[in-house]
Amino acid sequence: MTIFSYKASATATVSSALVGLAALMVGAGCTVGPGFQRPAPPAVTGYTREPLPAKTASAKIAGGEEQSFVPNRDIPAQWWTLFRSEPLNALIEKALKANPTLVAAQAALRQAVEIVYAQEGAFFPTLQASFSPSRQKASNTFSPPLNTDQLIYSLFTTQVTVGFTPDVFGGNRRQVESLKAQVDFQRFQLQAAYLTLTSNVVGAAVQEASLRAQIAAAKEIIQIITNSLGLVRRQFDLGYAARIDVAA
Repeated sequence: MTIFSYKASATATVSSALVGLAALMVGAGCTVGPGFQRPAPPAVTGYTREPLPAKTASAKIAGGEEQSFVPNRDIPAQWWTLFRSEPLNALIEKALKANPTLVAAQAALRQAVEIVYAQEGAFFPTLQASFSPSRQKASNTFSPPLNTDQLIYSLFTTQVTVGFTPDVFGGNRRQVESLKAQVDFQRFQLQAAYLTLTSNVVGAAVQEASLRAQIAAAKEIIQIITNSLGLVRRQFDLGYAARIDVAA
């Protein structure tokens, strides 16, 4: 009776294992949530509502030649070097090193990438091992725990744990896809911070140069008018000009 009972129990255990394995294989075809589909890009051809003109207006001054708009052309990442201005390059380099927003965006991107790596670790088995040595001494009132009569001995304890959770319904895969989307978002955030910083610095530098040029032009005009006034006063002192000319 004991042998028969053992065989029946073993048969039931094997049957349960087969049923569980079949259910696992059937459930492997099911995933949590729909598969990610990349959305189509917007149907636009430019950044402005109206198309840009082929060329800009020109002026009869130094550097006033007409400019052309060339679409679908790639520019280098360090686009400000096209101005060929060493002071501007040094200013941009200083701004990139000292801007806290750019540093925070870089740190956020690194964090997002590491989180993806951590989540992808769920696809693989987990192995944990530990080793604990100890030095112990038994009491004289008890018999020695070893086969010898030594009361002082060393004890080494090792432990290995292996665990694995199969991603049957695809929940972990969907989580990884979501975290990868966060990585793309942080990467675009970094690019936006980089482009915003460099464009603001270049725009401020160009505006400062324009204001300095306007100030220099205004000072030159004032100097010319002052010299003209001096000439008119000289003519008035010599009797070649009237007082109304001096007032004008």
